[in-house]
Amino acid sequence: MRWANRHAVFGAAVTVIALGASVLLMSCGQEKAPRETIPYANGIRTAIIHVPTQTDPQGPVPLVISLHGMLNTPEGSRKQTEFDALADREGFVVAYPDARNSFWNVLTTRRDADDILFITGLIDHMVATHGVDPTRVYLTGTSNGAMMVHAIARAIPERLAAIAPAFGALSRMIERAGAPGVPMPTLIIHGTADYIFRWNGGGSSGFGLPWYASVPETVAFWTVNNGCSEVTETGMLTDTDPTDGTTAGRTVYGGCADGAEVVLYTVFGGGHNRPGSLHNPMGGYGRVCMDFNATEVMWAFFKGHSRAQTQVKGTRRRAVQCSLTGCSQ
Repeated sequence: MRWANRHAVFGAAVTVIALGASVLLMSCGQEKAPRETIPYANGIRTAIIHVPTQTDPQGPVPLVISLHGMLNTPEGSRKQTEFDALADREGFVVAYPDARNSFWNVLTTRRDADDILFITGLIDHMVATHGVDPTRVYLTGTSNGAMMVHAIARAIPERLAAIAPAFGALSRMIERAGAPGVPMPTLIIHGTADYIFRWNGGGSSGFGLPWYASVPETVAFWTVNNGCSEVTETGMLTDTDPTDGTTAGRTVYGGCADGAEVVLYTVFGGGHNRPGSLHNPMGGYGRVCMDFNATEVMWAFFKGHSRAQTQVKGTRRRAVQCSLTGCSQ
């Protein structure tokens, strides 16, 4: 084995061990929540479902689906995002699905874990059993979960009203497969000092993940898809916590088809962490921005969008099939 390859393998092993250890530390002390069985086309999976204490008696309720990161769990996502308390206040349902082997199958390389089919089945299940409004289904995810958000939004855009990937990335394979052609309101949160998914794109620290697009390229993927014509807002947020070592900016791309704006929150100096959360993985993924709360920002974005009823049932885009030698459709 050449020295460069040995070095890469060693670096990957150290990073994976560190990631796993930090996730375990974050999960320490978490109470195992009951899982709900979710039937779908390829079998049965599970998810934690949180139903708000108060819901709108006049009709169906919105659904937020939160995808955990690599080696994390639904319990970990639930604790880190703190969507439950917001759901109780605002009256929406939250689903925390469980990835097979703690890793979302972004490229559908494993036939036993077609996560696009799984999330499609989860949406169907929630509409049928929990009174969810099919025109107000929102998808978010962190890290590897954010990569999966991009893949799902490309495959079944008619089933989603808006998406919010956080400190993840758009896979080059998904990018090359092409945009969905259906406007998708998109909110992206990313730190400039994220060393897991780097701002300028590349390969993810030797994890064996696909090469991924830069944040500007990811933004361009969705602004072009949505037909956005201008930057309608740009500026810095108030630095409410000067001690956190970060600042944050907000850019809004408007003039988009069907009002499908694209919003980018840039965390200057921010690492691979969720802004505003006190429950990020321990072990040091860089600085945590406390100038805004990612969960609050996502819901404020989500509730401004819905999918027209005529668009809810569309045709799934062909999944990207990949191997070590390349990808095809």
